[in-house]
Amino acid sequence: MASNNNWVDDGVDELTDLIQRAEGSPWGKTCSALWAQAAKVAEDRGDMKMAVRCYVELVTAYVQGGESTRVIAPFAWLERNFRDNPQWFDDVELPGYSDGLIHQLGWYYKYVFSAARELPNVSVVQTEQILQRMHDFYQQQSDPQRAWYFRNYEMYRRLGEQEKAEGFYQQWLNADRSELSDCALCDPGHEVDYYARLEQWDKAIEIGEEALGAESQCSNQPEQLLSDLLLPWLYSGRDDKAWAAHLRAYRRYQQSATYLQNLDQQLVYLAVSGRAGRPERLERGLTIVSRHIPWIKEAESPRVLLDFAATVTLMLDSFDGERDAEVLDVTLPGAELPWASAPQVERPTIRQARDWFYQLALDLTEQFVQRPGHPHPEREMERLNEILNPLPAPEPTVKSAIPDVSGMKISEALSASSASDVVDDEELSTLESEPGLSADQLSGPWKDMSLSELLTRDAEFGSAVSSIYWMQALERVVAEPQLLDADLPDLSDAARSEWEQLRLEIRELLYEEDESPYRIPDVISDPAFKLIAQAEQFMDSGDYMEAAQTADEALGADTADPLGARLRALRLLAQAAQKAGYIEEAIEPARELLNISSAAQLPYRQSVAAVYLVQLLGRRRRWEEMAEVAQNALDVLERQHLGGVVLPHLHLALAQASGKMEQSETAALHLELGAQTMPVKDQDAHTQALTRAAQAYREAHRFPDSIRVWQQVLALVEDGFAQASTVLDELTIADNDADAIVQAEKDYNTAVRQVCQTLYQFSESIGQQPGQVPDEDVALLESMMERLRTLVTDPNHTEFLKRSPQWYEADWQSDMGHMYMLCYKYGMAESHFQASIAGFEQLNQTECALEVSCRLAHMYLITGQLDQASELITQISDAVAEPKFAGKNVRSYARQLKQHLNSLRDGY
Repeated sequence: MASNNNWVDDGVDELTDLIQRAEGSPWGKTCSALWAQAAKVAEDRGDMKMAVRCYVELVTAYVQGGESTRVIAPFAWLERNFRDNPQWFDDVELPGYSDGLIHQLGWYYKYVFSAARELPNVSVVQTEQILQRMHDFYQQQSDPQRAWYFRNYEMYRRLGEQEKAEGFYQQWLNADRSELSDCALCDPGHEVDYYARLEQWDKAIEIGEEALGAESQCSNQPEQLLSDLLLPWLYSGRDDKAWAAHLRAYRRYQQSATYLQNLDQQLVYLAVSGRAGRPERLERGLTIVSRHIPWIKEAESPRVLLDFAATVTLMLDSFDGERDAEVLDVTLPGAELPWASAPQVERPTIRQARDWFYQLALDLTEQFVQRPGHPHPEREMERLNEILNPLPAPEPTVKSAIPDVSGMKISEALSASSASDVVDDEELSTLESEPGLSADQLSGPWKDMSLSELLTRDAEFGSAVSSIYWMQALERVVAEPQLLDADLPDLSDAARSEWEQLRLEIRELLYEEDESPYRIPDVISDPAFKLIAQAEQFMDSGDYMEAAQTADEALGADTADPLGARLRALRLLAQAAQKAGYIEEAIEPARELLNISSAAQLPYRQSVAAVYLVQLLGRRRRWEEMAEVAQNALDVLERQHLGGVVLPHLHLALAQASGKMEQSETAALHLELGAQTMPVKDQDAHTQALTRAAQAYREAHRFPDSIRVWQQVLALVEDGFAQASTVLDELTIADNDADAIVQAEKDYNTAVRQVCQTLYQFSESIGQQPGQVPDEDVALLESMMERLRTLVTDPNHTEFLKRSPQWYEADWQSDMGHMYMLCYKYGMAESHFQASIAGFEQLNQTECALEVSCRLAHMYLITGQLDQASELITQISDAVAEPKFAGKNVRSYARQLKQHLNSLRDGY
């Protein structure tokens, strides 16, 4: 076929480019900037319908991207021109907006009101004017004004005008719902908040729980309603539900700085419940505060920053004074802080951080005190004091020595029956089929023993017993790895043997050195540990049912070390159930193992238990719980500054669960972290994790991150290819044994394929960027594709690639056409497609040539070259009509192309 000379341009129009890049960008400043630029270009061109569309998209981008206070200007443009130039708004296409343009404008009044409320320099009069315009617009649409009534209630409540606020609240309750009303979960959330302020917890719960069964497409739900219910559930004795709701909500809110505004409810819940006899909640709160302090540099409004500062002050003020000098590994920003001024403080103590946030909260509160026209400015300080002095929550009616910190049973807790069923915290603890552990048994002399004393005491039980003294010694050395080289001269021979074994195990845990040899316990006299030793022998011989029964018996046996015996028996019980194929039955003892380890303050043992538990949960496809267990364990390791081989396991588990829950960005982040924390010897696993991270970043539309990670992957596989080449060359030259050469050839072939696959996928990721691909990226793509061409057409690779160099040259030409088509370089793509077709025809590869012809025809269709497409599709259709193409994909492809062509012509 002759070359097509009808290409208008090799590239994409500037406005189209901006829109495609905006559509392909995740919410955030880049996305918003692209829509703002597109709106300006459309205006400058006089394409006012497209300008309308771009300004609509810009308002949404500002709200979704954490810049909600910037919606006022683009909305003012839309509002003004809807009034003055209504013809611009006729038949405007809004892809992705099912409710139409008028609905969007009505909805945007809510955003503008919220922006005005969040900015203290916007006067009360200006805010009332916005509400009046909202009222007029809704009236024009014959709307019952339900959403407008609520905004008035919200404004006057915050201003301290209680009588006015109550009047509007009642009008809101009585108004009919409409398409402009808040969603089916947001509206009940307003009622939950109303009754919570009155401390009518049961009423708040009744409304909220009934609403949780409703369907909603709202992007804020159900996490926002669950957050609204946190304190009502806590204050009414349903902390099981509150805790589960917090876990579910925070898992979402931890993903992006745009959720900073949602963290205040989580921190208040953790502080209030932590003060009421749940100290582990305060530790979790401190971890969350430390993790998200960097986000305050992106706080989208003064109100968001104020609420976060106030709740952080509450959280830090919840710790005993003896923790005041504890140093936090964070930086409190100074010049980068938006909306207020504050000094930069690096690695503050808890007291310094508390004072810093309190002063920030005071300064921001003063801004709202100064709001022009504020009828009750004193209300702002009252509000701050209410946050800092919350109502105390009831302490657990039964304090469990072993609270459930796993994060499991979220859905079960949230679907539990009614608000009146008070659940003791003991119900959150682990199952107690045998006599459990008391608080006294969770702590003992081992806490204060030296390393030598721990090893000596452990040796008194026998060898390979894994007593609590062994476990405590392991925790001590893992926290201080320099102790591996400690000289312990006073150890007995038995204790020294245990010390050498412990060092091997710790090196395996921290550095994944050679696995320490497996040892059956040799117990001196302890009844429980003797049963555990028997269970170990059953496990070693594959008698898993006997092992489980013996381990279960050990749980109730007499012992001088109830904590160590229980931990070891639980691990055996879980392992035996797993090996026997009873995965569900293995989960409960694994969960109890994790919780006891936490209660006994054995953080590394807890993280090891978490690794085992997430593996079990993954096999049962319990992704939500798997994610929570992994995240909680990572939090513990972060808080304790611990590392080792458990880190990559937990990151990869969280990535797997996040991917299954379609949270691509979180999956990508933890795949990359998992790769970074892997031992050096796990090169293949490292490369595989980074490859999956690059793919996940692409799915999350984070193309720069995808390209960045692909560069790392390419460097790794090229290095592996170079090493495989060197090994093969040296073996061949040295004429070593045949088996070694065969293995080296296999490794070389694998390395070649891995490089080829990476080059192709990396190139495709570059081309799949939205909009016009930058010239430097196109140049990178071209260089990688040339590298791919060199590899696949190398005659030395023919044997294992199974095709001739000529076939791969034709195939490469098709791939290159595909890449150029992705980059909007249609003329160059056409040339490569035609070269591929000619190459396959010379090789008598008719089916391959027809498949590439289909690609070329498809490109003609998407670029509007219908005459060229029609001619080529006719040729393809005639060719595939032959009987030999029956059932072949190329015949189906040709039929689809003909249907596409007809639909396009019908459209014209």
